[in-house]
Amino acid sequence: GCAAESPSLRAAGAPERPTQDSLRPSFVNASRPFFAGQLGGGLGLGGNGGRILINEDGVLNEYWLPGATTLEGDTKVEYRPPYRYYLMKRPTTDYSNAENFYKVQLAGKTFTVDINMNGISCGCNLNFYLVDM
Repeated sequence: GCAAESPSLRAAGAPERPTQDSLRPSFVNASRPFFAGQLGGGLGLGGNGGRILINEDGVLNEYWLPGATTLEGDTKVEYRPPYRYYLMKRPTTDYSNAENFYKVQLAGKTFTVDINMNGISCGCNLNFYLVDM
């Protein structure tokens, strides 16, 4: 576990020391999209090309997270830094074509994500974003 840090005191006019958070690289600088051919080729680390099945209104639809390892019948994703994953309509890493991205239609629907943080050490920063591309 993490011990709570007490606030630091400094003399009036003394320069503020950088905090541990300010020394960490930002997510954008510390992560990168996965491209085909990285880590020995292919689109996925787990041999399935990043295929993911998503339950939409009771139907399992097939999408792709290039670079991701999916588990349990391609219904769960194992995150492995330093990559960012993009939900794609087909198995491609052509991020320049907006038609390749899957845009989730959420109006009037429920969206759930379970994140297992078991065994994660203090200082881990995992983010999940839904961004209109």
